[in-house]
Amino acid sequence: MKGRRRLIVLFVFLGLWLLVVVARAFYLAGPGRAAAIRAGEKLARQEGMIPAPRGRIVDCNRVPLAWTERYFDLYWIGNEGDLPSEDEWRILAELLPAARLPERHGVEPLQLLYRQLAVSEVLKLEPVVKQSSRLKILSRLERITVNSPAVRHLLGKVEERDGVLCGISGLELEHDARLRGEPGRFEVLLDRYRHWMERSWKLLAEPLPGEDVQLNESVTELEARGINQ
Repeated sequence: MKGRRRLIVLFVFLGLWLLVVVARAFYLAGPGRAAAIRAGEKLARQEGMIPAPRGRIVDCNRVPLAWTERYFDLYWIGNEGDLPSEDEWRILAELLPAARLPERHGVEPLQLLYRQLAVSEVLKLEPVVKQSSRLKILSRLERITVNSPAVRHLLGKVEERDGVLCGISGLELEHDARLRGEPGRFEVLLDRYRHWMERSWKLLAEPLPGEDVQLNESVTELEARGINQ
């Protein structure tokens, strides 16, 4: 008798479970389909910013005094003691012999393996990085100036804030609004490793480059003024 009751309870439980599954499937196929798609896209879709090229500072003869260059670096992302496997490191060492192995006792989750990759090296590493959740190629912007301490002092300094170079002193700060420009925006879908999915990149807004600022003095005159200050 007890066995029969247990069997009845089991069948009732299975029936209710099946009813819930069918109802859920019906909801997702009908009224809830759009909401489910939106929720899934929200998890996989990501917006990003495209930094606007910072304008140059040039002298009265349009000789460049300050300009921006973009570089790419290879990083390892992992917790302490989290090192590449033998296969990962073998492939990486073959493609990039000068890369350094992450430190076993490194406290930083982001460790620099190689600085200033060449374009050819970025292309060779791309398939390896796509298959790894811990290798990342990150870009950085660097402000380059003429090789004159006196002129550099007048030009001032910049710092990167949320991927944008901003003037913090000197002429870089004085003309920052003109030099900075307006960043653009893009949208992309991510795979399970949080890597971009091919052909999913979509431009939302074009970046507007910053203006070049032309000074009224030549390099020689600026150097003399910088030395006398």
